[in-house]
Amino acid sequence: MRIEEQTRMRSFLLLLVSLLALSCAGQGPRLEGLEKANRYFEKGDFAQAIEEFKVYLELESASTDVSRAQFMLARSFYENGDYPTAAVEFEVYRRNYPRGDSLELAAYYDALCWVEQSPRFDRDSAPTFRAIRKLEDFLREFPAGRQTGTARGKMAEMLDKLARKKLSIARFYADMGRLEAADIYYELLALEFPESPLLSVAVEEWVEIKKARGLEEEAEELLRLKAEWEGRKDRAP
Repeated sequence: MRIEEQTRMRSFLLLLVSLLALSCAGQGPRLEGLEKANRYFEKGDFAQAIEEFKVYLELESASTDVSRAQFMLARSFYENGDYPTAAVEFEVYRRNYPRGDSLELAAYYDALCWVEQSPRFDRDSAPTFRAIRKLEDFLREFPAGRQTGTARGKMAEMLDKLARKKLSIARFYADMGRLEAADIYYELLALEFPESPLLSVAVEEWVEIKKARGLEEEAEELLRLKAEWEGRKDRAP
């Protein structure tokens, strides 16, 4: 090989090595930052994980791993107990990455954020209704998803809270001697939550309200319907 060709080859190799070094230098901090955030998450230091994922998303917005970082940022907020912020971040993930690998989990955790914010049955029911809507959306979008069974269980928990609230109001009016109002709320319980485990006891109390109001025929009809309902329940597979 002539000297000129050797010189050109050496220059080309030096340039190639330099480009490779620059490429590795560009990827190094990116990978290190994401791995650091993941390590904090795995250790359970969710507050620090949040900070690391935020930095990564700010500095590496063009990275191929940014969708995963966004999902893990939302998960970090969720695991840290900041459910309102987690719900927002899961929404960001679903909106910005409609083809992301974690769409089902993001929808599931988005619903769980509202489940976690649902208070006791005797408090404001607005977050409970929001949780039910989110669970309904999830079950409609992922009817055969891996989290479907758990989501249905959470739905039953939320519906039970609403049924308990109706029952508590009916009992409150009954204790106050406002039998007509109590009658209305027992009826609402039966109409809105026909599958509630509370219904059997509630109907027994409702029968007593009917009798106290002098509505013996309606009381007898309720007892007949209760027996029929319990018979169907016992025969169910």
